[in-house]
Amino acid sequence: MNLTELLAPYSEPQPDGTPLRTVEGQVKWLLSKSIPRSHIDQAVLSVYDEIERGKTFASGADLDHYLLEVATHLHKVELTDSVVKLEAFFNQLMKTHRDAAASEIIAKMQRPLNWLQRFRRWLFRL
Repeated sequence: MNLTELLAPYSEPQPDGTPLRTVEGQVKWLLSKSIPRSHIDQAVLSVYDEIERGKTFASGADLDHYLLEVATHLHKVELTDSVVKLEAFFNQLMKTHRDAAASEIIAKMQRPLNWLQRFRRWLFRL
């Protein structure tokens, strides 16, 4: 799969002949959107595979936005999986640490004090 050849119909050449849109430029643009490189690579391979199989876009801008949509979706899926794993870890931690000290620490973590309550406790400590 040659990405440059697949991008050629959407590259929109400038008057001097250099292409306005390149794969490298798309990757830099997606990196500026704070999407991890691994998700960008997956999205580029997926979208260009679709182009190779016959998918077309009305313009290069549509291709860019579709690429952004795919990369964002991949990123959200991984974040959702991470949250689910974190919740499972926390639930397992709650089950295994039932002693009084751990329960007290977890209870404090679940209900943080606001700044006024902390100040009052500091001010009137015994």
